[in-house]
Amino acid sequence: MLERVALAQQRLQCPGGQHEAEVDLAETIVQLIPSADLARIGCTGSEMVQLALRVARAATGRNLVVKFEGHYHGWLDNIFAGTTVVPTARLPRANPVHARLEALAQLLVAGLEQVGKQHGGILHVQRVGPVINTTFSPPGPIVDYRSFHASDLETQRSFLQLMEQEGVRVTGRGTWFLSSAHTEAGVELTVKAANMALQNLKV
Repeated sequence: MLERVALAQQRLQCPGGQHEAEVDLAETIVQLIPSADLARIGCTGSEMVQLALRVARAATGRNLVVKFEGHYHGWLDNIFAGTTVVPTARLPRANPVHARLEALAQLLVAGLEQVGKQHGGILHVQRVGPVINTTFSPPGPIVDYRSFHASDLETQRSFLQLMEQEGVRVTGRGTWFLSSAHTEAGVELTVKAANMALQNLKV
């Protein structure tokens, strides 16, 4: 089983309408579940909730969505508010969220780029808003599946394992997600963890 999972991970890094394996899986789901006419594959529950909202808005022509207090539908700010009573859930109401996320993203990117330069410049950092992606020695910007696989995936895997040992969890494709629950202190600790991971990395 572990060998089959490892092989599948090598073939498919980021589901989302980009790989033929998704077609095979979708056809299998439709065959096994009589009520399923169509299937869409994604990486996380949060991602699929956003897709469901998009489909619902397209089908109804309406923008507003009813969400019950206390129900969890993912970590994204537009659906997370009202999930719990912890202070972090109130941050979107108390602070300008987008400006805060932009500032945190700039801080994290600057830190990652700085420690990357200190360790030979092999770490490549890209971002769109609060979503950041790191790869190693790509021939150019990461814009699609092929350009991602042209980067040094073996070094990427080693780096991500070292980051996890430092207490920082990054997705297997090197994507970092910032939310309103993150802080400047947390970003600083993350950059320190990246520095240690790069220091221990054997290239």
